[in-house]
Amino acid sequence: MRSYKIHFIRHGLTKANIEGRYVGRTDVPLCSEGYAQLEQCMETGNYPCVEKVYASPLERCLQTAAYLYPNTPLVPVQEMTELDLGEFEGRALEELKDQPEFVAWMRDNVNNPPPNGETNREFVERLVQGMDKIVQDMMENGIFEAAVVTHAGAIMTMMALMAFPRKPMGEWDMPNGSGFTVLITPQLWMNNRVFEAFGNVPVSKEAVDYDWLEQKYYESGEDENE
Repeated sequence: MRSYKIHFIRHGLTKANIEGRYVGRTDVPLCSEGYAQLEQCMETGNYPCVEKVYASPLERCLQTAAYLYPNTPLVPVQEMTELDLGEFEGRALEELKDQPEFVAWMRDNVNNPPPNGETNREFVERLVQGMDKIVQDMMENGIFEAAVVTHAGAIMTMMALMAFPRKPMGEWDMPNGSGFTVLITPQLWMNNRVFEAFGNVPVSKEAVDYDWLEQKYYESGEDENE
């Protein structure tokens, strides 16, 4: 049985990112610096060719997906939206650092959700539901390589909880426009909701011959048309 390859990509820069503001479900667009950064990423690295793009429905993700993959079918997935930060939305660290609720959230975000925001358990359950939809759609439509354009918190959470080899959440941090490639084996995903970490996105043009990488991936001893 062939594996399915998914490339998680963080959306491009927004004004809120540059200003250091906490933005979860607030729908902000890419800024001019965001488009410039994506263009630079495309010049210095390779974004893999994919058959379909899934994305958070927030504007910054849809804009990133359309910019990187203008000719590829794009499907919004509601469950891939970033964590709802409640009363922390749109505020900077300097504004929040002395608030007891923020300090508690920073110390233990599992048991201390943002006021009027989403709990970590709700966030994880939603992300699993979104991945189930994506994997099921790929299997039903014979799609073996796709991109998922979403948010830093979503990607870091999924990689920390679902990826092998295991790493702490902080080690899955990534710049805007970057992310990780994973391999999903259908039976392993359905039984355990885990996948294999495979590499970084984009791939440096100097570091890796991506055609060779693709060739090695398909050398599984099975006919790739099966």
